[in-house]
Amino acid sequence: MNKYVLAATTAFTLSAGAAQAAVIDFTKQSNLEILSDSGGTWSGEIAGFDIEITTTGGVLTFGESVAGSACSGEGELNCAIDGLGVGDDEIKGGGMKITDGQTLTLTFTDGPVQLDKLYFLDLFTGSNGAAEQATVDFDGLMELTFDATLANNGGYLSSSDGLPLIVTTLTFGAIKHPDFFDDRTNDYALAGLAVSEIPLPAAGWMLLGGLGAIGAMRARRKS
Repeated sequence: MNKYVLAATTAFTLSAGAAQAAVIDFTKQSNLEILSDSGGTWSGEIAGFDIEITTTGGVLTFGESVAGSACSGEGELNCAIDGLGVGDDEIKGGGMKITDGQTLTLTFTDGPVQLDKLYFLDLFTGSNGAAEQATVDFDGLMELTFDATLANNGGYLSSSDGLPLIVTTLTFGAIKHPDFFDDRTNDYALAGLAVSEIPLPAAGWMLLGGLGAIGAMRARRKS
């Protein structure tokens, strides 16, 4: 096999492997201990993905353990703690836009990924029937809401509604509205994300195949 065909075949083989997929689990204390704080910006590698976290309206917190065990039956999360919050232990709404309240922004520093699922805790429905909602902004281009009426015991919600999406930056927040609270507050904890590497599109395979064919033709002409 000539060197051009070998190079193209090697690139094809490496790229053809299954895309890396993982759950970035914020209910697992050892994952959070990986993150380092640099002036309010937390960063580190969890499950093979490099992330950076910033907050508004308070500092990042991850010590609440009251409802964490509620998700233990699902088998996708560690469920030792609730996950990420801001200020106290949750992300709290402050107005009709998510930027009016506390926000938590998570960035994949190596570039975009495919977001497959989101996990929340402490997303409750109140005795008045009003349901808390998590609002998530994707790269400043669109927002999705995740409603407590779909959550299980402990306010645990695992949802792929509106997903998968290709995304680099997610901002988590809430709004303040009388229909969206359980105890005069609309808040929740971010428990985790399921993500995967973006697979090489079909055009990529065609390009690699074309490069291999061109290399073979050049090799034959030289010989």
